[in-house]
Amino acid sequence: MESFNDSKKLEKSETKIWRIPRKNFEEWIILIDSKMEYFTDVFAKENNLKLDFSIVSLDEIENWILNNYREIKDLINDTKTLDYLTSIY
Repeated sequence: MESFNDSKKLEKSETKIWRIPRKNFEEWIILIDSKMEYFTDVFAKENNLKLDFSIVSLDEIENWILNNYREIKDLINDTKTLDYLTSIY
C-alpha cells in the first residue's frame, strides 16, 4: 500500500520530469511545424505510411515500430526517429 510519503515522492519526481528549460521549449515550438511536416510527409512516404493523426494512423505507427525495432532500446538509440515520434504523436 502506498503511503502518504511515497505519494509525495512521486509528485516531486513527476514535477522534475516535466520541467524543461525555457530555451528547449522555445526551440521545440519553433521546430514543431517543420518536424510535423517532415514526419507526416517525407517520413510517411519513405515508410509507406498514411499519417493523418487518426486512430488508424496510430495503429500504422505502432506496427511500423514493432516491425523496425527488435527492442525498445533500439528505438531509444535511434534518437532522430524517437524525436519525431515523441514530438508529433
